[in-house]
Amino acid sequence: MGVPYIYDISSLRVNVCCHFTFQLSETTSLSGPTWLMFLTISSPQEFLADSYVPFDCEFLVAQQGKNGEITLTEVYNIAKGEPLLSYHFGYWISETQYHFPSIDFYSRRPSLQGLLISAATLEV
Repeated sequence: MGVPYIYDISSLRVNVCCHFTFQLSETTSLSGPTWLMFLTISSPQEFLADSYVPFDCEFLVAQQGKNGEITLTEVYNIAKGEPLLSYHFGYWISETQYHFPSIDFYSRRPSLQGLLISAATLEV
């Protein structure tokens, strides 16, 4: 298997896709499976700016560079209304040339960016 070609999509489809991503995140739990989006235009931060990708969701965006290398970026939000954060997940050049992280899921998200969490304890 060689490096896949990432097809360009028209601006009409881009608008539909943005809307679909936003609607999907509002109506479906994104946690559980790993999501992979192939993106040929803009940055993941621009394209998914109006979407909510939960902290516990593994959502990867693949983009093909000029040299054929596919870059994988992991994106997520700390909480609703917070900015989309990204992590350089890895790259893929060919069947034998690739690099993916050796650290686990939550270690790639070491900070809650100052988010305050309301909590209570109950002594029984």
